Amino acid sequence: MAKKRAPRSDSIQGQRQAVLNAMEEVHPPEGVKLRHETDWIIWRQLARARVPDDWTDYALICLARIVRFETDIRELDDQIDTTGLMLRSKKGFPIKNPLLEIREGLLRQQMAIARSIGITALGDDLRTINSKGRATQTANARAAKYGRHALLARPQ
Repeated sequence: MAKKRAPRSDSIQGQRQAVLNAMEEVHPPEGVKLRHETDWIIWRQLARARVPDDWTDYALICLARIVRFETDIRELDDQIDTTGLMLRSKKGFPIKNPLLEIREGLLRQQMAIARSIGITALGDDLRTINSKGRATQTANARAAKYGRHALLARPQ
């Protein structure tokens, strides 16, 4: 009896299945709770960094931690915007707002977790590939602004 094989990824059926998989929403694993609506908004944004089938439970737990850090960082940003970067001590000397250090600590932890589960800048963003990508992006922007003839060298 012949074993049924999965459809090829370059077939129409395979591409259709890939689109359906990408549209599927990723939910936090059992036991992980997001605090409020802002957490859910950030969760949906970050969960799209991978295809749903590529997420492991551990990576989703880490993603939930990243989401919580992001929400806390945004709340601290609002507080810092209100109170300012510099405060006055009891003696009247300017001091750095202590919320800045808390924010920096959260950012470091968030980035460390993101690196550990492999959530970084997406590969299709030309700025993140290499300097050739940046040059290509600059050329495309120049061509869009001035037309394709702007890319040709002109006689001096």
